[in-house]
Amino acid sequence: MFTIPKALLCDSSAYFKAALNGPFIEGQTQTIDLDDEDPSIFRTYVTWLYQRQLDSQDIEEELGDPQDFGLHIAEVIVFADKRDVRELKNDAISMLLSYLATHGLASLDTINCVYNMPKSSEIATLRTVLATDEAWHGHRLDKKIDHWHPEFLAEIIGLYRKFKPMSRRFLESFLNTDLTRVCDFAHKHNVNAPPCSSLVKNMYTPASAPKQQPPSKKRRIEPSTQTVQVLID
Repeated sequence: MFTIPKALLCDSSAYFKAALNGPFIEGQTQTIDLDDEDPSIFRTYVTWLYQRQLDSQDIEEELGDPQDFGLHIAEVIVFADKRDVRELKNDAISMLLSYLATHGLASLDTINCVYNMPKSSEIATLRTVLATDEAWHGHRLDKKIDHWHPEFLAEIIGLYRKFKPMSRRFLESFLNTDLTRVCDFAHKHNVNAPPCSSLVKNMYTPASAPKQQPPSKKRRIEPSTQTVQVLID
């Protein structure tokens, strides 16, 4: 069970705002039951609520296995999309792009997770990054071909037909363009949101690297702040 200031939940998510302020049982009890969510994913969300950025080192330490990081962040994107936490979705996309630029090609599970998401414009960009990198720099499609998402395979076939091989990873070229243009393709912000700093704040740093200690960004919560209970099995 998580006890969270109501204002933090409602400010970040149209879903939680509607649930907690409407005529539903959640509004009457100030309790939300999310028994279909993974506690580790929700814990990442709660930490983000206070910090308003993702800390890759803390996430990797909690996961225990760095190989799970890409899939975990992809699942954070799924959560943020489902619960309408738009800025978390932007930050998670930024973190996943940064992670893949550092770590290499995405895992099979990460790719399948992304291709199972609803195809919004920003997810379409993420798909293009994954498919283009795999098409020209991956050599894995001859293994367990039936395990890859069919739309991923179809996109790679389309790339083979249209484009010439790239000596440089598409992801590197994409991230080295003007960050405003990257944001235009990879993010969707709230109306009147401040200029995007998501790609700068959410850079991947492995847990094995020396820990940087940035100034604390934890929000100060007044003792009288109303809280809600979030239940996750």
